[in-house]
Amino acid sequence: MHFPSVEDGELVARLRLGTLALTVCLVGCSSDPGASDDASILDSGGIPDARLVDAAADAEPPWVLYANNPVLVDDPGSAWMNIIADPWVMKDGSVYKMWFAARVDTKDDTGETEIGYATSSDGISWSIHPTPVVQAGGTGQWDDSSAETPTVVKRPDGVYEMWYSGFELLGDYGGADAAEFYRHLFKIGHATSPDGISWTKDPANPVLDIDLVGQIGPDWLAVADPSVTYEAGTYCMYYTGVDSVVGKLQLHISLATSTDGSAWTRHPSNPVLSLGPPGSWDSTLVAQPGVFKVGSGYVMVYAGNDAPGAGDTVAPEVGSLGIATSMDGIVWQRAMEPMIEKQPGTWNELAAWGATGLFANDEIKVWFGGARLTDRIETAFGLATQQHSMP
Repeated sequence: MHFPSVEDGELVARLRLGTLALTVCLVGCSSDPGASDDASILDSGGIPDARLVDAAADAEPPWVLYANNPVLVDDPGSAWMNIIADPWVMKDGSVYKMWFAARVDTKDDTGETEIGYATSSDGISWSIHPTPVVQAGGTGQWDDSSAETPTVVKRPDGVYEMWYSGFELLGDYGGADAAEFYRHLFKIGHATSPDGISWTKDPANPVLDIDLVGQIGPDWLAVADPSVTYEAGTYCMYYTGVDSVVGKLQLHISLATSTDGSAWTRHPSNPVLSLGPPGSWDSTLVAQPGVFKVGSGYVMVYAGNDAPGAGDTVAPEVGSLGIATSMDGIVWQRAMEPMIEKQPGTWNELAAWGATGLFANDEIKVWFGGARLTDRIETAFGLATQQHSMP
């Protein structure tokens, strides 16, 4: 998640994978990025099914931004949602259900992030539950500062399951050892609910952890932004993984699988979506996946940018939303250009990020976050659609 903050009248935009600004000292850190470009993906046979959306194809219908965007806005007078981000939407029967991250912005950056809930009959007009449905953990718990970037599935037995990002309260890292530093980095937790409102956190949390000591793998520094699918008894989690390459933060999208939603195995081919090739729109950041089924394949919407110098001390600022397709959920082919970009002078003039989507009735719907700077940071959610008839 990306929560900007205002300080001394200037915008301090920091990608936190959520609210955490990864302003960390990475001197001497290194890892194998395991990066791949589009050519290697094509060579491995990742050719999308013709029934899947290909945002790069001229013949595909265009993405259409809802004329009255945004569809949900923050509340500056609220005790818990004067900043919102990272919507996750499912259609449950005839009702659209959204879970989203919300927090109170503070100049000292100590506000807690929690998860809200809203419902809609059309995906446009939303009724917000009066209080957060998932709170940050108690003092000293792994998520005591933040519970955010939710993703939810509903099992065949009617139980709702949520995965979310969290971290402990930020502090001064000067001189901190690895064990102390570990506590303040993003990990992923799990919760269950009978109704999508009352949630019980998994005692095994965090269910997807990091390896700050061994520094092994493409996500040893942080994991966040889960997006989970569930089919035939198998959970597939796509998530933002962070490592450090020659002192720079590198964000990409990885995959883990599970049979119970709690114990996860990382895929050996991680990351499944790496940085774009030099000169591309997503050459410095690939993050915040939102994965959903279309026909017999999968679509991923994700955040990316090409900001110069990104990753020197903090993770790069999110800029645009891209789209990728896959037949197996492992090998992905991305579109050459972003599907949604920030729009100067509008409600999302600073960035577009944190997208979620679904396919129904010959239409793809994508909800996404945006922000603009007035006398404060104004955050909101927008909607984009694409007509997509199945053969």
